[in-house]
Amino acid sequence: MRGHFRSFYHYLSINFLAQCGEYFWSGITTVVLVLLLISGSGFSQTQETELWEDDVLDFNPRKADETNDELPPDEIREPFFSLVMNWAAEDSLGTWSAADVTAYAKALGRESKLPVDKLVSFSRQHPTEAQRANWPNVEIRAIWNVDLGQNQAPPMPYSILGYHPGTLRISGILQLAEIQISEMDLVVDGINTRVTEVQMFRLQKGTMVLDVDGWLDILLGSKLDDAAVVAFVAGRENGSRVSLAVSLGKKGRNIYGEFDLNKDKALANGRPFMTSFSAVSREILYRGVVDPLTQYWGKK
Repeated sequence: MRGHFRSFYHYLSINFLAQCGEYFWSGITTVVLVLLLISGSGFSQTQETELWEDDVLDFNPRKADETNDELPPDEIREPFFSLVMNWAAEDSLGTWSAADVTAYAKALGRESKLPVDKLVSFSRQHPTEAQRANWPNVEIRAIWNVDLGQNQAPPMPYSILGYHPGTLRISGILQLAEIQISEMDLVVDGINTRVTEVQMFRLQKGTMVLDVDGWLDILLGSKLDDAAVVAFVAGRENGSRVSLAVSLGKKGRNIYGEFDLNKDKALANGRPFMTSFSAVSREILYRGVVDPLTQYWGKK
């Protein structure tokens, strides 16, 4: 009887979301740690309408266990993200393996949600002149190369609206360019403000796509879209760390998602600050990109 009740509840919940989707998602975003999930010039802030949502209903058996232990406000919970951000902050160069990530996670006393066991190697190097030319009018600080051995398709490790919405399809070889910007001017609700200590990791080679589960895609239609990662962006809002994944829908739709690195979860909001942060970031991220759909979806 309990199973039937949950199924009926599940049915009503999803239909409710489909009817009221415009209030929960002004689209959706991503992920994108994976992460979900970024882009460019010519787009206004009002077009940044795709938002990640957080746990509203708990009906998904794939939903990850959540931890209630609190970390210091500036600490990053996910070991892999922590490692990347620390190496970037220290301007460390080198090549590392899955064993290095595992050892780092063990030292923190935490496990990674990401498929680090698939990692063959990843490296951080200074860019060549040719690599610098790929992203004009910015100062590329480093190039990250990630070797996963072969294409990967793990389940989405983070929940959106209480559901782990699909599969991450990741190229076996990825390359990201890293830049830092001391501060960026934003306009939030008509008020001038700034985001500081900005870091951007733009995907240069390979693709990372959130492939939404078929039944959910059919049910929510345009309210939930597959998303290809453009970049991962972080900064500070009034001294507090903020981050987002900026992505692109398969028909060119702008998608972004705010992510809490301290709590390791997608956030349920579409805060004006993050909408502006995403829009301004896109103007920088699309520099030198001729065709975003080809670049980030691999479309010809």
